[in-house]
Amino acid sequence: MYLISMNIEKNSKEYRVSFYVKGMTCSNCAAKVEKSIKKLDNIDFASVNPVDGSAYVVASQEISYDSLATQVRKVGYTPLREASDSNSVEKEFKKVRGLLVFSLGLTLPLMILMVVHMSGVHFKGFAIIELVVASLVLGIAGFRLFKSAFIAAIHFHSNMDTLVALGAFVSWLTAVLSMAGLGIVSFGSISAMLVAFHITGKYIETRLKYKAIKKLQSLDSLLPEFGYVELEGGQVVKLPFDKIKKGSIVQVRAGNLIPGDGRVVEGVSLVDQSMISGESVPVKREVGDLVIGGTIALSGFLRVEIEKNSDESYFKEMSKLISQAQASSVPIQAAADKIARYFIPIVIFLALFSSAMWGIFSEQLRPLLESVENFLPWVDPGMDALSQALFVFTAVIVIACPCALSLAAPMAIIVSASSAATRGFIVKDGEALAKAGKINTLVLDKTGTITMGRPSVVYTNLSGGELEMAGRLASKSLHPVSNAIKSFVEESLTISDASFYNIEEISGLGIKASDKGIELLLKKPSDYGGYSSYTKDGCSISEFFINGEKIGFFAVKDKIRDEVITTLRSLKAMGIEAIMATGDNREVANQVAASVGISKVYAQVRPEEKLKIVEKLRASGKVVGMVGDGINDSAALKSADVGFSLSDSSNLSVEAADIVISADKFSRIREAIILSKITYSKIKINLFSAFFYNILALPLASLSLLHPVIAELAMLLSSINVTGNSILIGKKFRKKLK
Repeated sequence: MYLISMNIEKNSKEYRVSFYVKGMTCSNCAAKVEKSIKKLDNIDFASVNPVDGSAYVVASQEISYDSLATQVRKVGYTPLREASDSNSVEKEFKKVRGLLVFSLGLTLPLMILMVVHMSGVHFKGFAIIELVVASLVLGIAGFRLFKSAFIAAIHFHSNMDTLVALGAFVSWLTAVLSMAGLGIVSFGSISAMLVAFHITGKYIETRLKYKAIKKLQSLDSLLPEFGYVELEGGQVVKLPFDKIKKGSIVQVRAGNLIPGDGRVVEGVSLVDQSMISGESVPVKREVGDLVIGGTIALSGFLRVEIEKNSDESYFKEMSKLISQAQASSVPIQAAADKIARYFIPIVIFLALFSSAMWGIFSEQLRPLLESVENFLPWVDPGMDALSQALFVFTAVIVIACPCALSLAAPMAIIVSASSAATRGFIVKDGEALAKAGKINTLVLDKTGTITMGRPSVVYTNLSGGELEMAGRLASKSLHPVSNAIKSFVEESLTISDASFYNIEEISGLGIKASDKGIELLLKKPSDYGGYSSYTKDGCSISEFFINGEKIGFFAVKDKIRDEVITTLRSLKAMGIEAIMATGDNREVANQVAASVGISKVYAQVRPEEKLKIVEKLRASGKVVGMVGDGINDSAALKSADVGFSLSDSSNLSVEAADIVISADKFSRIREAIILSKITYSKIKINLFSAFFYNILALPLASLSLLHPVIAELAMLLSSINVTGNSILIGKKFRKKLK
C-alpha cells in the first residue's frame, strides 16, 4: 500500500489521525466533510484534500476512526482506512475510459446529425434519435454524475456535479417536452454533449492527478521485500521486510537492498542513497554509520543492527508526512474554497433570474441577439421565449462549474510534495509551502546546521575513571557535542552501563545527573577566559564537574558543511539575510560566521533567547525562517514563519519543524525556498485563470451569447489548464536546480 493510511499518532499534547474519503468531486465536498468532523468534541483541526481524498485530523483527546467515519457518512461520503492501491487506480482508469468511449461513441454521431439538422437539412426521425441517444448517454455514462449530485442534494448541499447534472437534465427535458408537442426547441443533443465532455474532462483530469499521486506511491516500491537475518548460533534466514524486528542483525551483500533502518556494526560499503537525497553519487558507510532501508549497497559487505521496526522506517515516516502535507491547504486556497462554497447557490440563482428575464422580456432583448447573429452562428433571435429562457439557464449553469477553482491549490500541493520528496526534504503542511518563498531573513543555529553536527574531541585533560564518568553522562544526551565526547571516551575505555539518577538535560547548557550520591555536570563554561587558545581555532568547550568542582574539560571541533558558503551566497542573491544565533562562545561564533560570510551574529544565547530573537525580527516586519536541529531550537523553530530542521535521514519526526530536510544537505534549504516560490506562483496563476474564466463567461451566458456546449468545453479546458499547470511545477523546479 502507498501509505500507512489509517494512522493515529500520539504525543504529549495531541492525537493526529490520517485516513481517506471516497466520493468527493470538489472543495465543496471537502468543506462539508471538514465541517462534519469538526462537530465532534475535542477536534482542534481538520483538513481534507478533494484531489486525493486524504484527510488529516488533530484532536486534543484520543479519537477513534469509527467516530470520524460516522461523521463522513453523515454527509454522504465513504470513509476509507487506506488509500487506493495501484490496482484500484488502474481499475478506475479503465472504468472512466470505458464510459468515455461509450459516451463519445454515441454523442459524436449525434453531433454530426445535429449540425446537419441545424444547417437546414431536416430528416424524419431526428427527434426520436436525439431523445434515445441522450437518454442512453445520461442514464449509463452519466449515472455517476447524477448519483453524485443526488447524494449532495439529499444531504442538503451542492457540489461540482450539481451544476453539470442540472444543465444536462434541463437540456434532456426540452427533448421530452418537444416530443410531447409543447412547441419548444429541443436541446436534447446538448444534454448528451454536456455529459460526454464532462466525462472527457474527468478522464483527462483523473489521469493527470493519478500520474502525480502514483509518483508518490512508488515509495513503497523502494522498500525491500526481504532481508537476511542472523539467528543465535550463526544461522542466517531469509525473512520478509515487515517481519524484521528492531535489534535484529542483518547481512547485506553488494547489490542488495538494505532491509531496514539501522546502524553498521561491521563492514564497509558504498551505498546508493539517491532515492532519499536526490544525489546520484554513492556515499561510504562503515561501522557506526546510519543506513536507511531501501537504499542499495553497491559494494562490500555489511552487518547492520536494525534500529526501527518496519512500520517506523524512514519511508513509512516519509509517507505519513507527505499524507499530512497533501491533506493541508494554503491560506489563499481557503479563501477560494469559501468563495466556491457560496458560488454554486449564487449561480443557480443567477441562472433562474437570467432565464426569467429572457422569458418575460424576450421581445425587448431580441435586438441584442439580432445584432450579433452574423458573428455568433449559434445565436437564434427567432427562438420562442420559453426555449430562449431554457437555453440561457443551461448555459449559465454549465459555464459556472467551479472545478478549476477547487483544483487550483490541492493539485499544486500534491505535485510539490512529490518533488520535495525526491530531493530529500519533506514539507509538512501547505502553509509552510506558501510562506517559505516569502522568507527574507534566515536565522541559523551553528552546531549541526552550519557545521556538520558530527564534532570530534581534539583535547581533554581528563583520564581514567573521571573520563569514563564524563563519557557515561554524555551518553545520556542527544546533543552532537555529547555524542562526540561519548565516542571519544569509547575509543579508549569501556563505558559502564550503570544507571544514573535524576538525569536532567538543560536545554542550551548541558546535562546533569546523580551517581551514588555524587553530583555530575557536563556543561558550557560560564567564563571562556582560559580557553582562548582553543576558541580561536573554532573549538567549543564543555566542562565536567563533580559535586560542583570543575574536574576538567573537553575541546570539541566541528567541520563546516561543504555547501554552506555557496548556498548562503545564493540566498543573499535572492534577497535573504542570514543571521547566526548560537549558544557557543562569541569567539568561536565569530570565527565560524566569518568563514561562511555571515556578518550578523548572536553568540552565547540560550534557547529562550533564540526565541526572542525570532519574535523581535517578526515584529519588525521580517518573514523569518529558522534553521536548527530540533533539539535545543524547538521554541524558535515553532515561532518562526517557517522552521527548517536538518535531519540525518533517521529522524523525520522533528515536531517543531515545518520543513524536514532528511537528506542532511544544507543546500536543500535554498531548494525548498525555490520550490515554494514556484508553487505559490502556480497557485496564484491557477486561481486567477479560474476566476477570470468565470467572470468573463457568466455575463456572456446570461446574455444568451454563449452556447452551453461551448460553455462546457471552456470549463473542461479550464480544469485541464489548472491541472496541467500544476504538473509543470516539477519540471520548472528541476530546471531551476540546473
